[in-house]
Amino acid sequence: MTHFGWSKITMSSSYDTTILDRLAEYFLYLAAAPSFWFSLNSSYDHEFHLSQRLGMSPDDYECIMVAAKLAEFHKTRGFFISLCRLKAFLAGHWFTTNSTVTFEVDTKKMDLNAYINGVSAECRVNCHFLRIGTLADHSPRKVEMQKYSDSRMIVTPPRLNGLRIKQQSLRHCMEQCKWNYFKEYLIRKSQRQVDVHLVE
Repeated sequence: MTHFGWSKITMSSSYDTTILDRLAEYFLYLAAAPSFWFSLNSSYDHEFHLSQRLGMSPDDYECIMVAAKLAEFHKTRGFFISLCRLKAFLAGHWFTTNSTVTFEVDTKKMDLNAYINGVSAECRVNCHFLRIGTLADHSPRKVEMQKYSDSRMIVTPPRLNGLRIKQQSLRHCMEQCKWNYFKEYLIRKSQRQVDVHLVE
């Protein structure tokens, strides 16, 4: 079940470009920090989940990612990130002009909770990650290299000047897009109900 309780939503074409522009601008800001692997499908409580770096609640995060066509809601799978669309977005024109900025999407079959705590794995599942930031000689090239000397995963992202102000600005920019998208969804749902009634 999703946070919104929606089964599957047809994504909007009216607002996704604006949302992608804003996300790209914010991602470029995040990329100024040292390279770090963020989770895309772990618990929202994890400090290294992408929603935390965006400064969004789970509901807002899911709505924005769907409206941007980077994720979907499915009636059985629930909310999930579209890795192909995310990769296409990160390879788009927003980022090609800056050769120093790098992003990378990766999937690992692992017991994430065990990795976080530095203990033996018990149940491995597919975990999706997004690396954002500037690579240096000591940067972990793989998510499994992002750990302390005691084998516990590093879950605290690098400090970034002005992060809270940027997060607040992003939320403000996305607020109208989010509600426009939500209203459009309700209008389409209402129209479908009318069409079904007319057919009957």
